[in-house]
Amino acid sequence: MGTGGWIRAGAAAFVVAWCGGWARADYARPDPPAVRQAIRDILDDSRFQEHTTFADRLIEWLLSLLDLPGDGTGVAWVGKLLMWALLVAGVLALLLLVWYLVRGLLEMLTKRSSLVESASPRAPRFEDTASYPQLRERIAQLARQGEYREAVRLMMAAAVRGLEAAGILRFHPGKTNGEYVREFPAQDQRRGEFRAFALAIDGVAYGDDACGPGEYEGMLNRMQQVVDHGTR
Repeated sequence: MGTGGWIRAGAAAFVVAWCGGWARADYARPDPPAVRQAIRDILDDSRFQEHTTFADRLIEWLLSLLDLPGDGTGVAWVGKLLMWALLVAGVLALLLLVWYLVRGLLEMLTKRSSLVESASPRAPRFEDTASYPQLRERIAQLARQGEYREAVRLMMAAAVRGLEAAGILRFHPGKTNGEYVREFPAQDQRRGEFRAFALAIDGVAYGDDACGPGEYEGMLNRMQQVVDHGTR
């Protein structure tokens, strides 16, 4: 070492010795019990404790629940358990999604088929094309067979056909009994009689009103009166 190096080393030693003496002069050595207490306070402080995530707490809970060791073996078992749980949940979610898609597709196909069926023209019924005499003959035939309710149902079509011949109403297969009542001329005094007849038809043909031979004869007389009054 040269002269300059010795001089620098001596100066550094002097500074260290002087600082150490100054520190010992101004600060007393702490008491060991106080140091230990300070360390315990630091370790008990939550700011300096080990922070665990939700996954860590979940793994610890599963380890305690399954009575598994906290070493790598237990953690591996918990990892496998979680992996299988996630796999099963994913498969169930996929099956649920497929089920919703299939159900939606079936509903769409059902609605489409319903629209096609409703849009396709249906075959005309007997009362859609039959004349008044033909309807009267069919009504009598149904009565002879004991089908009084069906016979009463056809009486409305027969009455409309009879009134159509008189120029009062116009028959259409899509019209309801209520529409025929509203189309009946308001100034015509027979409108009330026709309305009462239509309500009686609805009650017997589509409701719970009794329909036997007596009711059939009564409705047949009312139909004849409606048609006869309309043609006068």
